[in-house]
Amino acid sequence: MNFSLICLALYDNQIIFILLQTLALTGASIFLRFPPFWEKEDVTAPRTEPGLLGLPHAAGYIVED
Repeated sequence: MNFSLICLALYDNQIIFILLQTLALTGASIFLRFPPFWEKEDVTAPRTEPGLLGLPHAAGYIVED
């Protein structure tokens, strides 16, 4: 369950809800692992494989020798 939504329900304070949502989204955007725009080397994309019921799931990176 979303912690900020619980705080909103218990304390009925919209400011706490907005601040916690802003903190969560800011942290997610900082810690996502995307290559920066100044990267000169080619970054290989992860590959997918069929998983449960044929749905694709991440299978890791292809290592170049």
